[in-house]
Amino acid sequence: MFKSLRTMLTVLTAATLLFAGSALFVPQGPARADTIDDQVAAMKDAAKAKDSGKCIAQMVLLQDSLDARVAKALTALVKNRDPKIAGAAIRQLGLRKDKAFGKRVGKAIGNKKLYKVDDEEDAEVYLAYLDVAAMYANPKHGKELIGIVNKFIATNTDYSTRAIKAYGSVQDKDVVEQLIKWLVQTESRGLSQGGKRQSTETRDNKRKSGKAVVAALEELTGQSIGDGTAWQEFWKAEQKGYEFPEADAEPVDPSTLSEWTDGPYGYTIKKPTHDETWTFSDPGSEYIRMRLESRDPKDELVMARAEFSIHNLSTQSPKTVKELAKWYLEKFSEERFSQTSKDPVIEEKKIGGREFVVISGRGDAGSYHSGWGTIELRVYLTKVGHVCIRMEGLTRLGATDETQAALWEALEGATWSKKKKKKR
Repeated sequence: MFKSLRTMLTVLTAATLLFAGSALFVPQGPARADTIDDQVAAMKDAAKAKDSGKCIAQMVLLQDSLDARVAKALTALVKNRDPKIAGAAIRQLGLRKDKAFGKRVGKAIGNKKLYKVDDEEDAEVYLAYLDVAAMYANPKHGKELIGIVNKFIATNTDYSTRAIKAYGSVQDKDVVEQLIKWLVQTESRGLSQGGKRQSTETRDNKRKSGKAVVAALEELTGQSIGDGTAWQEFWKAEQKGYEFPEADAEPVDPSTLSEWTDGPYGYTIKKPTHDETWTFSDPGSEYIRMRLESRDPKDELVMARAEFSIHNLSTQSPKTVKELAKWYLEKFSEERFSQTSKDPVIEEKKIGGREFVVISGRGDAGSYHSGWGTIELRVYLTKVGHVCIRMEGLTRLGATDETQAALWEALEGATWSKKKKKKR
């Protein structure tokens, strides 16, 4: 929403300046002026009446107006005692990139009176300032944002995730480096600095903050790297001559790919070519890196699917590939199948010159794959550095022999790059 509004406002601003500089410029007529006056008055009256809903509705009606009277009225409403009204006014001024207001944003971020509140509703004003900081993308806000993230990364994700987004909105190498440090910090699931075991709440807050860090890094670099160690390796190799991608560059549509490379972990999956039913797609999940599937062209029913993810052996449990395979074997019985026709088994295989552990089974799909009918499921596990690559393949036994074979061939035909050994 914000992006489209910013684009609209930018276009309107450019059009206004161009029109003002032409000989055809016509001053705003009384009717239009009266309309703005009436809407601004209605907004102010609603605020005085403490009707936040009506006041914000009037802001929405005026959100595309670049009239100075609107900005002036919104600036006054920033001080309104109703946090909802004040927060909405702050966000509207942020959308306009109002320069005068922008100078206040940095000071507001570090204002203890704003973030030290006992009521969630009162916090709305501070949350609005953090949202606006992301809109301005001002490098001068960096110091204050770093302080907020460090303070709340494990305790308040309403604050930390917004501050991370705002901090990550600036294209700067130091920003990337700091984000990676935070990501590594959030992945630590051990003891706190005081030597005490972290609570479930702390771990959950760190996970949410880490998710925000990954989103910021991906937005900044256009790269989908994964965990903190992989980001560290990427940045160590690339930072010297690194050039940021264009801010508004369109992301690659996975459905247009004939092959997908998971760069940080060095493998490439090729789309089967025996028919046109196979496509890569974005799974929309923080855990699954890519999805490959084949749909029946008649009813769009998914007949076969592969999902690619990682398990960080250094920060997650289980800690070895074999232990992870045993965990999968238990999950096969509990969640993957309601009834098996071929008991799940674990095998060690060498595929493409690499050591794999493969878990496979057949039967009626269970809760996790409910609706798939009778299936065959295979999970391919292999260790790459500090992570285990997980390739989960699933096919209906009602799929054609060609489709079933193509799925396993795609997974077992993955090509793997050889990482250069570090010089000692």
